[in-house]
Amino acid sequence: MISSLFNKNLGTINYFQKGKSPKLLLMSGTHGDEYGVIQPLKNIIDKYSEKLPDFIFIPEVSPTAVKLKTRRNKFNHDVNRNFFENTDDPEAKTVMNIVANFNFKMGISFHEDIEYDSFYMYDSEKMDAKMLNNFKTNVKKLGVGLYSGIDDVHDVELGATIQDGYVVDPAAPDKIKVGDFWHWSLINKYVKRLLYPEIPSSLTIKNKLFLIDLIFKDLIFPLLNERI
Repeated sequence: MISSLFNKNLGTINYFQKGKSPKLLLMSGTHGDEYGVIQPLKNIIDKYSEKLPDFIFIPEVSPTAVKLKTRRNKFNHDVNRNFFENTDDPEAKTVMNIVANFNFKMGISFHEDIEYDSFYMYDSEKMDAKMLNNFKTNVKKLGVGLYSGIDDVHDVELGATIQDGYVVDPAAPDKIKVGDFWHWSLINKYVKRLLYPEIPSSLTIKNKLFLIDLIFKDLIFPLLNERI
C-alpha cells in the first residue's frame, strides 16, 4: 500500500519512495487539467506496490496546477516546458532535484489527453513487436480505440505522428531547449527508458483503472523483467 511507503516532501512536492535504491519512476499530475488519472494510478500502485521493484512515485508533479485544474501552474508556467538548468519554476526545479538523485532504469509519466477519446503512448525505445501487439489487442478489448494522427497540431513542440496508438521518440539533444521532462531526463541519463501513456480523459474511472492496470501487467512488469 502507498500509505505504508516512505512519504517524503521536498519543497511543495510530495512523493513516495519504496526502498533505498529505486529503479522505477512513476509520475502523474504534470498538467493540472489531467488530474483525472491521479487517483486511478494511486489505486493501481496500491495493488502492485509489493510486487514492484523499489520505486519513486510523484503523484502531482505540479501540485498548484492540479489544484487549479489548469495546464499552467500558479506561476503561469507549463511545468513541462520548464525542465532545464536554471529554470525559475520551483515545481520543475524540485522535481529535477528529486529525480537527479537516482539512476532509474525506467520511468512512466502518466498523462491524460483531454482532446482525443483514443489511447496513445510515447516510448523512448522501440518496443518488442509481440509485447506491443498483445497490449494493443487488450486495449481494444476494453473498448478503447488507438489514436493515429498528429499529437497536437496547436503545439509546435508536439508534432509527432502517432500510428495505431504508439510512437517512438528517442531523446534528441537539440530538443532539450524545449524544457520537457522527456528530453531533460533522458539526455542527462537520469532515466534510461521513458514511457508517456496518454489516457483519454473521457473514459470512466472504471475504464481508466482497467487501462492503467493493463499498462502495468502488459508493459511495465515485462519491461522491468528485461532490465532489472
